[in-house]
Amino acid sequence: MKPAGDALAVALALLRAPGLRATVRARPLPDGLGDLLAVAASADGAAHSTEARELRAAARFFVEQILFADDSDAYRILGVPRDAEPALIRRHYRLLASWLHPDRAAVGAAVFSSTLNVAFARLRTDQARATYDAQLERRSSSSPELAGGARPTEVDRAVPGVWPRRGGPVPHPAILRQRTALPPEESAILWRTRPLGGTGLRMLAGGAIVLCAALIWIDTRRTVPSESDPGSASSAHPRLTDVAFAAPSGTISLVPNPDAPAPAAAVIEVPARAAVPVEPTALAGAPDGPSSAALRIGVRPVPPDAAPSRPAAPPPEPGRARSTAVAATPPSVPPAASVTAERAAAPTRAETPDAAQASSRVQRAMRYLLESDTPPPPIWNAPDVVDEVIRIRSALQGRLTGSPARFELEAPHWTVIPDQAVLRGGYRIAADTGTLETGHIRIALVWREHQWLISALQMEP
Repeated sequence: MKPAGDALAVALALLRAPGLRATVRARPLPDGLGDLLAVAASADGAAHSTEARELRAAARFFVEQILFADDSDAYRILGVPRDAEPALIRRHYRLLASWLHPDRAAVGAAVFSSTLNVAFARLRTDQARATYDAQLERRSSSSPELAGGARPTEVDRAVPGVWPRRGGPVPHPAILRQRTALPPEESAILWRTRPLGGTGLRMLAGGAIVLCAALIWIDTRRTVPSESDPGSASSAHPRLTDVAFAAPSGTISLVPNPDAPAPAAAVIEVPARAAVPVEPTALAGAPDGPSSAALRIGVRPVPPDAAPSRPAAPPPEPGRARSTAVAATPPSVPPAASVTAERAAAPTRAETPDAAQASSRVQRAMRYLLESDTPPPPIWNAPDVVDEVIRIRSALQGRLTGSPARFELEAPHWTVIPDQAVLRGGYRIAADTGTLETGHIRIALVWREHQWLISALQMEP
């Protein structure tokens, strides 16, 4: 694939020398951006050769670092001049939106979709574009830009053969390596543009293996008690042998298996309510000892010398609840197996959307409704939502008399389901002179790209 136009040539040079991005940002946008955006929006499977994959990576890197820079205006984000026709603006938006779609873009690139939608909303209609141009004029009076959208710069680090001369060939990498030394903030090279060598891959794999081994050792030390520790769960709690469960007269009797070794016994009283439900027919005719209706559970016993035994308690007095004979040591300490099972059965805590951010988005939207000369903040899910909110704000400010002081919610009610939230309630707009307007409001939000975005806003005065 051959580079077409200056934009792709500059993108290739920038990919091979990322430290030059400050210089490229300070220059006007090169020609051929339409071809560059078409390459950036091409499918990943469309590039079969190494040259084609490098050209597509260079185009996307140029968009991220130059068009989507923090100080770029809406025209520069869309890669169009100030006098661009609406058709060109729509074409560039469609190309960028197709690349940044959540189903296609990587997580690192999808975060720019909100920036793109806001920029397109500012230039989508003639009225919105005129308002935005007026804002740019007021801004340029305090910090003027160079002609063509360029930024002032103190150092000119042009790439020989490519920049600023138009139509030049891509320079040899040896020419790019002979550039002047860059400041520390510009000398960092993005790791994803440079593949790891064999040594780097071996170091990364070795570090991962060491980390996994350390995590396994820590988990083993935490979940498996030491046999030499007399206070551990394995030594403090006995494991029962074959046990027969019977429940005569509202009590439960545990009788050791006669074939098992006989550990030292202690008499402990058990409440009349059984932990496992038993059929009433089995309780009615149950004798005082083990019976054929009893449920037998086989568990390997612990030898008597595994834990200190307690002296047997005197027999219970007549009329009291039946006692239960169990083997040695107090049963208040749960067995290690139970602790491990409970820990394993505990559900993994899932990452949930940030509720505080949803409330912050609602507050920012309410402030925007009362502001008269402020561009829409990047909190909307789509350009259509921005247009509807601008219409609602214009109608609201046309109804209000005087300067509104605050926007208050009355009895708000949140409905939150995975990835969606809806706020319903009353609202009150008040000023120093009193209440200006009341009504009902509904705001819907969607969790997308690790943030809450407003997908609908309705007001009923």
